[in-house]
Amino acid sequence: MTAARGVLAGENGKTVVSSERFLAAVGLLCLIVLGVVLRLVPTVFVPSINWGDEIFQTVEPAHRLVFGYGLVPWEFELGMRSWLLPGVIAGLIEVARIVGDGPPYYLGAVAVGLGVLGCAPIVCCFLWCRREFGLGAGFVAAFVVTVAPELVYFGARTLNEVVAAHLLVIAFYLFEPGYRVSSRGRVFGGALLLGVVCLLRIHLAPAVAVVFLWSAWGGWCQRLPTLIGGGLVALGFGAVLDWATLGYPFASVWRNVLYNIYYGVSTEISADPNLYYLVGELGVWLTAAPVLLLPIYLGARRMPVVLVTALAVVTV
Repeated sequence: MTAARGVLAGENGKTVVSSERFLAAVGLLCLIVLGVVLRLVPTVFVPSINWGDEIFQTVEPAHRLVFGYGLVPWEFELGMRSWLLPGVIAGLIEVARIVGDGPPYYLGAVAVGLGVLGCAPIVCCFLWCRREFGLGAGFVAAFVVTVAPELVYFGARTLNEVVAAHLLVIAFYLFEPGYRVSSRGRVFGGALLLGVVCLLRIHLAPAVAVVFLWSAWGGWCQRLPTLIGGGLVALGFGAVLDWATLGYPFASVWRNVLYNIYYGVSTEISADPNLYYLVGELGVWLTAAPVLLLPIYLGARRMPVVLVTALAVVTV
């Protein structure tokens, strides 16, 4: 029996290991392709708009950068929006122009690019669960993320908060792939992404702070300088970008706070009760809540910081 297992496993089990890696790679690739296709449904195959910002705050400014004309929203007139995401989208539009100049080309390229980024949670969830529970459980967990309705509907939308959320997941995986990382490169990369998250969506700063503190906990002397360095590189880039496009460093952040908090412009446009988000989520998930509570509990026991980060987002 021992000899038979040795033959089936190959030399030192290398055959089994390599075949499992091949299966993992092929299966994950299939899930990514499925994830991208599903995320193109509400943006390309059956075009829809969830909120006007995904056009007028990102795609329209990007169009103006590339083609030289377009609508100018009041936020850009006042200089309270960063050019970071519109600049990235403009790059995707330029790439699409290699094939053609029409909207079907560049809108499709933007949707595919953001759809691929939207599959980052699929990959991270697969890697987390595969390490904890094995290959089969990794596929099951990743499939749930692949077809999750909210992630499909919002995954490829050109909204700052959507892109920032994907990057937040990637950053957390760099810090915590299932074990305590010692690589300075991973820590630096994770901190860099956390800085970009703040540039894209300052509202996520409390959640970023939770991840930042968690990653530094227990190794302040070794990890903190690298964390600070990565964050400063990202924030330095954002400061220079705002300086070049809006007149001075961090102008988009400061003006956003000034006009929306101090002058109350956003409140004049629309305001909802404090419990609006909670009521909305309960309206969608109330029936499924008993099913969700068990995996939330199991996940929180192994990675409590993920739950704390989610609660920080919801609380803010």
